[in-house]
Amino acid sequence: KPLTKTWKGSYLYYSDTDIDLGVWVNGQQFTMENAKTGIPCGSGKATLDTTTSPFTLVLDNAVINNEYVWNHSGIVYYCGIFGNSFAPEGTPDINIKVIGNCSINVSEKTGLYTENTGIFFNGSVNIFGDGSLAINVGNSDKRASGIYTPHISVKDITLKIDSDGLAL
Repeated sequence: KPLTKTWKGSYLYYSDTDIDLGVWVNGQQFTMENAKTGIPCGSGKATLDTTTSPFTLVLDNAVINNEYVWNHSGIVYYCGIFGNSFAPEGTPDINIKVIGNCSINVSEKTGLYTENTGIFFNGSVNIFGDGSLAINVGNSDKRASGIYTPHISVKDITLKIDSDGLAL
């Protein structure tokens, strides 16, 4: 099968399936290929609806125990859910729909320049749905955040954050 070259902004891709959507869950990156089929998260899964603006991340009974590791300016971030607005197709904002009982568990990682975060987005995070979301973030050095974002809205879900540092 011949490769298809596609320009997205100033980035060249060899197929639509490898487009960087700027969202990582459970240590895995969303691409156009797995956005609809989903990323396994324990007995549940996470999918990404790219037809909405901003994108909608759907957590369906997701248990997130793996982290995406982001090294930025010498600080290492361990994130259960991570958004990179600098990705060519990325978004600074995200909607997160919670279905059933979901959890994000970031195990303790310590070090001088280490931050542990359940959800990291540098834009708005809008959490809604009819489920519950428990975020557990450990760091005995107190460099931990349940949710790191400049703006958050939470509607119609039960949200519990257990953090050794900041909740929000």
